[in-house]
Amino acid sequence: ALHYLKGWFTMDFLLVSADWMVIFFLDESASFLRLGKSLSRGMRVVRMVRLVKLRRIIADITDRIPSEILRTMLRVFRLLIFIVLLNHYIACCWFWLGTSVKDGEPSWTTVRGMEDYHIWYQYTTSLHWSLTQFTPASMEVVPTNEYERTYSVCVLMFALVTFSSFVSIITSSVTQLQHIHARKLHNQVLLRRYLSERSISTPLVLRVCHFVQYYQKQAGGMERTRTQEEKVEALKMLPPSMIAEIRWETFSPVLIAHPTFYMMGTTSERSLREVCSKTIFEVSLALAQELFAHCETVNQMLFVLEGTLTYAYPEPGDQSSQLLTEARIEKEQWACEAALWAQRFDIYSPFVAASCCDVCLVSAAEFRKVASLYPDAFVGLACYSERFVEHVNEMAAAPDGCRWKVALCNNYDVVNELAHLAFDSDIASRRSSMEAGGVAHGKASYQKAKSMGPGTWVGAALSALPRGSSKVGAGLGS
Repeated sequence: ALHYLKGWFTMDFLLVSADWMVIFFLDESASFLRLGKSLSRGMRVVRMVRLVKLRRIIADITDRIPSEILRTMLRVFRLLIFIVLLNHYIACCWFWLGTSVKDGEPSWTTVRGMEDYHIWYQYTTSLHWSLTQFTPASMEVVPTNEYERTYSVCVLMFALVTFSSFVSIITSSVTQLQHIHARKLHNQVLLRRYLSERSISTPLVLRVCHFVQYYQKQAGGMERTRTQEEKVEALKMLPPSMIAEIRWETFSPVLIAHPTFYMMGTTSERSLREVCSKTIFEVSLALAQELFAHCETVNQMLFVLEGTLTYAYPEPGDQSSQLLTEARIEKEQWACEAALWAQRFDIYSPFVAASCCDVCLVSAAEFRKVASLYPDAFVGLACYSERFVEHVNEMAAAPDGCRWKVALCNNYDVVNELAHLAFDSDIASRRSSMEAGGVAHGKASYQKAKSMGPGTWVGAALSALPRGSSKVGAGLGS
């Protein structure tokens, strides 16, 4: 509101005031009424000044278009629209000039007998004349008096300056489109050369080339994934505090969909801000692109921002691994949470994008470093990690369980119950134990846990806080 008061409020107030004067004094003298209407019409013309804002609005719309090709085409289309509108007004003035002469004086409308033609022919003739002033083309309509000749010279001088600019901008935009295509072609040539020099079999070469072409098509079209932070050069100009705020507003809604991160944020918002600022990075996947590898040790927890991932694992009790169950991880779901709590966590197969997909990854090592700096959140996460590991070990040991299924563990109700038990009842019971043993014992336990290094922070915290043994150090995937 304050920005509006400093900007367009004065102009809008004057415009509305002129209309109010005409309405309130409608029954006054005819001279005053004519003056008021003239003033009102004049102020309405002044409203066109607000078209200055149109450039900023169009720029905002252009920035929201993900494809560089579409943005370039939009720039060319916008320029063509501007040229047509400019020539429209020039044509209207040219026709008005030809019809406003006194009787008996020559004008281009009387010479060409325009009064005998339909209004649409009159308009298109005027527009044709206007366009010829901007291009080397010619037509049969020419000035016939000093006013038309003067107007024609002025339009030619204006066109001399603007036409070269229009051509330059259009040429630059078309060259940019060609450059984008040439860059893709160059990458394909290098890929084929690389495969040929290493004597890769023809079927595999075709598979690789088809996949690359499809990936480039997906990345350049309407389904293109989100712009990655490291590709935005302008972000490097911002101070670290502003970058941290951007990452907080970007990733905090994603994290707090998980009950543990929500409890972490309510316990210590600063800790969650640090997690958003220092532990998260984004990955974009095209259709059928893989995340991680077969039987890989995973060190990140993932959240699906857009799209769908699939994960295949063997049927329970199937030793031959011939029958696979495929699970889908949809938008706003997570997977590989065990990577945060275990010293080692393996998966059976890669996560495959079932559509163009954006994934948010939380680094386990960085997450542990950040969490160890905040005692309140640290203790709550340690309690949760023990409960989580107990739960997944029980799930894997069940008759219908499978250790490879641990990669999922994204049932909201189960995780929510574990998080509330850990951050509510467990912390309260441990706090009572610390109070019984003295404050010094509690501080010593925390310092001992913290000093053992980020690689073992969970197991250290659990051993320092008396609740029982933990299986975290054993790893879930081994």
